[in-house]
Amino acid sequence: MLNLLPSLLLLSLTTHQDTATTPPADELVRNGGFEWVGEKPPTVDGLKDAVGWGNVTLGLSELFSRESKEKDVGIPVNLYGTMEPFEGEHYAGFFAWKDDQRRNWEGGTEDPFKPGWSVYSEYLQSELVKPLQRDSTYELVFRVALSANSDRAV
Repeated sequence: MLNLLPSLLLLSLTTHQDTATTPPADELVRNGGFEWVGEKPPTVDGLKDAVGWGNVTLGLSELFSRESKEKDVGIPVNLYGTMEPFEGEHYAGFFAWKDDQRRNWEGGTEDPFKPGWSVYSEYLQSELVKPLQRDSTYELVFRVALSANSDRAV
């Protein structure tokens, strides 16, 4: 049995400069809602198709689209379960943690599952539109939902 922790990033990852004397500044994260896409995601591991987004590790995150012909990355039903976007036609998904276990076929008094090769995680990243300024206050806003097919939470 694999222990999966897929999560769905549902909305804009937005950063606003916010001080008492100035109104909120422009968003500092390009394409925070994952709406600008180079092509419709053909299959899993498609985060690279969202303009401005990439992967941090060797684990490749997903881009989900209402327009996708591939049901694994479709909306609302996909590989991670059933989820509507908070807004727009896309969202990103990632495994925050996956325990790579293998079945213990020897049985006996041992645990029915043995550790596998490794644990697995996926993370996503985006470059800010402009650098953060010293002595400024920023607000980071994002929406994350636990996947319906997840068996644990962080």
